[in-house]
Amino acid sequence: MAVSTDGKQVYLCVAARDGDAVAVFGRDTTSGAITWQACFRDVESTLTGCPSAQGLDNPHGASVSPDGTSVYFSSEIDDTVTTFARHTTTGALTYGGCMRDFNLPANGCTGAEGLHGANTCRRDREYDFRNGS
Repeated sequence: MAVSTDGKQVYLCVAARDGDAVAVFGRDTTSGAITWQACFRDVESTLTGCPSAQGLDNPHGASVSPDGTSVYFSSEIDDTVTTFARHTTTGALTYGGCMRDFNLPANGCTGAEGLHGANTCRRDREYDFRNGS
């Protein structure tokens, strides 16, 4: 899970049997109450009602870039980091692509070294994509 830098959105990883997805919630910055806004499902997911995006099979980690313009999700099963552009006013996400470990077929993602077992994205002073291997 990640909260946007302005505190107005919450991005949640949903790893479920045949329902792998990421969910977007609006967040009231005064009360902390959340309301559902949108979702994206993995291309292999049978979940309905969400547009599909590559690289979201069993998502584990979420992170918002320091400037609030991007959101990243990691997937241990897909060995990917998936990128979404974030609208800084509405928090809406637009799929931007994914990077996948070189050891697996690309399946629409750009190849990258060191993503095998990717399960956490975290935001510090720099982007730090840690993997489970």
